Amino acid sequence: MSLEVPLLVLNFEVTVTLMHCTSVALGSKSARAFGRSGTAQPMKPDLFRYKEDLLKVMWQSERMQGYIVMVPIVYLLLLSSVACTSNRKLKLASTEDEVYKHHEYNCEPREVHLSLSESTDELRVVWTTSAEGCGASVNYGRTDFASQLSNSSESVRNRTLLTQWAHGTSYVLTNRHMCSGKARNKKEFEKFFHTSLLSNLETQAVYQYRISGSDETYTFVANPAKGKKARMNFVMFGDMGESEYRADKNPMADETLEAILREHESMPLDLLVHVGDLAYADGKIKSWGAFMDMIEPLAAEVPYMVAIGNHEYGYSYEDSSDSDNDPSGESEPYQPYWGNFGDDSRGECGAATARHFLMPSGASNKKAKQRNPAFYELEGEQGALSLETTVQHRHHHRSLLANKRDSINWAVGLRVWAVGEDDPAVHAEIRGGAESGGGDVEYYSPTDNPPFWYSFDYGIVHFTVVSTEHDLSPGSLQYDWLQADLASVDRCATPWLLVGMHRPMYVVYPHKSNRDVGEHLQDFLEDLLLEYQVDAVVSGHVHSYYRTCSVDKERCTDDNSGIVHLVMGTGGHVLSDVEDEQRMWCLSAAVEHGFGSFQVHGEHMRFSFISSRDSRVLDETKLWAKVTSNSCDDYMKTRRLAGVQRPPDYDAARQRKRDEEEAAARGRGGGSEEGSGAAAGSSAAKHHIDGEGLVPAGTLPAEEEMDEPSE
Repeated sequence: MSLEVPLLVLNFEVTVTLMHCTSVALGSKSARAFGRSGTAQPMKPDLFRYKEDLLKVMWQSERMQGYIVMVPIVYLLLLSSVACTSNRKLKLASTEDEVYKHHEYNCEPREVHLSLSESTDELRVVWTTSAEGCGASVNYGRTDFASQLSNSSESVRNRTLLTQWAHGTSYVLTNRHMCSGKARNKKEFEKFFHTSLLSNLETQAVYQYRISGSDETYTFVANPAKGKKARMNFVMFGDMGESEYRADKNPMADETLEAILREHESMPLDLLVHVGDLAYADGKIKSWGAFMDMIEPLAAEVPYMVAIGNHEYGYSYEDSSDSDNDPSGESEPYQPYWGNFGDDSRGECGAATARHFLMPSGASNKKAKQRNPAFYELEGEQGALSLETTVQHRHHHRSLLANKRDSINWAVGLRVWAVGEDDPAVHAEIRGGAESGGGDVEYYSPTDNPPFWYSFDYGIVHFTVVSTEHDLSPGSLQYDWLQADLASVDRCATPWLLVGMHRPMYVVYPHKSNRDVGEHLQDFLEDLLLEYQVDAVVSGHVHSYYRTCSVDKERCTDDNSGIVHLVMGTGGHVLSDVEDEQRMWCLSAAVEHGFGSFQVHGEHMRFSFISSRDSRVLDETKLWAKVTSNSCDDYMKTRRLAGVQRPPDYDAARQRKRDEEEAAARGRGGGSEEGSGAAAGSSAAKHHIDGEGLVPAGTLPAEEEMDEPSE
């Protein structure tokens, strides 16, 4: 017993000491966990006060003498369990603020950009976040109310300015939305988008807005005024890309954007239109992010409208995993044998563009908007946005047209669409046509298909955007829509009519394969655009700048009856050469990065091509509206009386298309060309134009040229 006594006493003292230390530790941790100040007080049970009495009782029992040896061991096990639990709770509690801050950081808005909506008194805001479940609300208001609060503090003025709220919706982009290839199969990803509509905007009023999850405030000016002397400024260009991941391909993208920002500071812009080849992501989602971050300083304050290019849409059908994902509604990519169409988007098929840029639907015609299937569906006030529903609408619409096209009274149908179903005169003419022609009259309404083909009014300009990556031949869905859209334009309200398309109709030497595509576009579209007196066509794709005369069938006109074509594939991509001697229709050219600046003042427009490097004006001209306030009434009357008629070569063009398809079926077709660069081997001299001189008018000898790859 002499050895057992000190051992029992020692074990008991160790136990008491451990319990005492634990009570101190837990008490202090508990105080820290709940944020209380002061020193934590240890727990002191009766065991500590009556230690001596307890020992006496234990010594009187031999059984207790054995058990007490185990007390420290059992208590150590309990202690470890309690300590682990308390530490876990402490860790969760102490990082609560960090978790909140982390979620707040993941909900920080990025890639903020504006676009036009279906109504002229609305603007759409789109942004992304790193996490899902973030808010989709925007607080906005007019800044000119600040003058009424000049005596208030700045914080009060800021709170008072943003008096309106827009509660939006969210959606996601994943690799599974892509059609094929690298874009769909190489890497899985999710990208979270949010959008809200800023409504009831007053003309030319200055607004500020702030997105939920951010303290940053952006400023914009609402839609410009209309009228005979209305003014507006806008920029157009193509083929920009981003320089963070693709600097070798797009070395001047950052500098072009900085040059446009300088232009915006010196002469505030109302609008920007990017005519295709946007990010040059080619299936890489990180390139999309870099591009959207790059344009945010501009796009968050100026509506950023886009057209589809080959690097947004072109994909391969052979290795397609899911062509039903094509947001344009096509069952396979458009790859005619005569064109250099290929897998330039690496399988994106427009899916990334359609989710990054929500373009308006049916903006030019309220009745058309009611009849057309919308690009996106908003359930409730601004509920869940469904891009998948759109594809179903388009597939259904295409099947209806395939069954009905042969039986449609084409001219009367589009005439009703353009003028209005409720016009009594139109109904009388339909009845007369039905009676004289015999049988019932059927008609259909061609639908827009943003961001592939769509239109919008802004100020006194009507913009029509088409996709050169889809069929534009007479009789195609897009052609029928284009004809109906041009016929529906109110030239008294919007005297200016501009068409944006990625691939140009007129192509300079030495770009032979692109010129082959351009000649087909001329066959398809030129008569139609001339008939509706389009003022200018703006394109990209060819990585240089050039401007045509007012051209009609490759001949310059002296009476402004032709169309001026402006080609600016100069936003940032590596440039390609232009030969010294060109066709007579080429008035000027420059192998220089830059963008087009348009200053509209009533019925005249000043166009300038501005260098990205130093903001020099490399070329400029003045355009006059073809339809003026003095002639618009006669123009509109003629359009209503004539209806929507087929152009003179409509049937011939359709026959040529059938002949070409038959020839391709017999094995005459060629493949898509890959890569980029200028043609080599032409007998005509090549010269790198520095942008200070104009290309002399002339004609090239008829020697054969070598094909060059697609741009």
